[in-house]
Amino acid sequence: MTLDTIPSIRRLSAGLTTMQRIDYLLLGLMSVALVCDWSWALVVMYAMTGWAVVRRIMEGCRHVRDKRLSLWLMMLYAALYWVSLLYTSNMEEGIAVAMKKLSFVLVPLYFMLSDHGYLDRSRMRGLLWLFVIALCVRFEVRLVIAIVKGLQGGFRSYLFFGGMFDTFHHSYLSMYILLAMVFLYSELRRSRFHLSRIGRWLMVDAMVELTLYLMMIQSRAGVLMFILLMLYVLVDVSIIQRHYRAGVAVLASVIAIGVVCVVWLPQANRLGDTVREVVEGNRDDVRFAITETAWTAIGDNMPWGVGAGDRFDVMEHYFGLTCPHKRGMEFNPHNQYNDALLATGIVGLLLLLALFVVPMVQGRRLHHQARMLLYGLVMIVACSCLFESIFERQMGLLFYAFFVGLTTEKGRSLPSL
Repeated sequence: MTLDTIPSIRRLSAGLTTMQRIDYLLLGLMSVALVCDWSWALVVMYAMTGWAVVRRIMEGCRHVRDKRLSLWLMMLYAALYWVSLLYTSNMEEGIAVAMKKLSFVLVPLYFMLSDHGYLDRSRMRGLLWLFVIALCVRFEVRLVIAIVKGLQGGFRSYLFFGGMFDTFHHSYLSMYILLAMVFLYSELRRSRFHLSRIGRWLMVDAMVELTLYLMMIQSRAGVLMFILLMLYVLVDVSIIQRHYRAGVAVLASVIAIGVVCVVWLPQANRLGDTVREVVEGNRDDVRFAITETAWTAIGDNMPWGVGAGDRFDVMEHYFGLTCPHKRGMEFNPHNQYNDALLATGIVGLLLLLALFVVPMVQGRRLHHQARMLLYGLVMIVACSCLFESIFERQMGLLFYAFFVGLTTEKGRSLPSL
């Protein structure tokens, strides 16, 4: 892309000290590693934390005075799972669950210990563009792999949809794609009058790739949030900015995407199939049984929950009561709010809600584009938590902790974007 779209490497590194360059490199590695593999992101997280400590010692050991409540809440949420081990029975499982939550300790700790005063507008945008490019490259690689498989064994539609297309869990990948879309729209909104023609077309190309990616991984929650995002864009363009012709173009694009999904990509229409099943009273989807079981288990174990280690055991027990034909199934509640209630009770749910509310309050003082990105992140994750236990996997923990820490950096986050 042109330099008016993506900051150049030379501009990003100019004026930085060696230690700042290493720190910025680690941030860039995390932006890419999240998209590649969560285990890679974990390695980068450990490196970031270790580097923050080393840098703190070398630059002077000052007290941590970071007042970002959102970071402290993550650490408190993680600590609550360790406290729940006091009344859980399955200690092995409980320790494994609590250990996962260390990402909500180490990532905030990194941002607390590190001085990111060097993160100006261009450098912050550079990190976000790395994230977008990594997603586009992953999509292109997966598309080539699907085509090669088709050439070798015959083209079948299932090669291009769901887990056959990309083994990355669709609920988490959809969150990544949606955040990248929010950033792309904010970039286009910010600089549409300063972009070259090729710059605009390349940004549109990235949006098209990400849209196809979202439809092909078949995430129902992702498609639902994409529809809501498109409605926001339509209102923003047509009513707030009063660009009526652009609004018509957005509306036409949304209709075209819907037609393509319904007519040409029926395999990607899982959301429509689910809505139709609900309207028809069809409750064969296992999520109905999971939700009913979770509510029954939660109601019998308030106000403190069953502890981090007993979630699966309790769910299996209640499956025998609510859905005897599904006895023996091992499922978590598939809803982070229910999961937090079952494991840590009312206190856990309140902390979880605070994790979403506090960043929204912090975002009020930010510039419009920064606020759009932060609000987009929170809404995407909060809505995804209705359909998946997002904070029970590193893909969700690292993603949320990293981008909340980045976008609320020292309360300045992206003000001039």
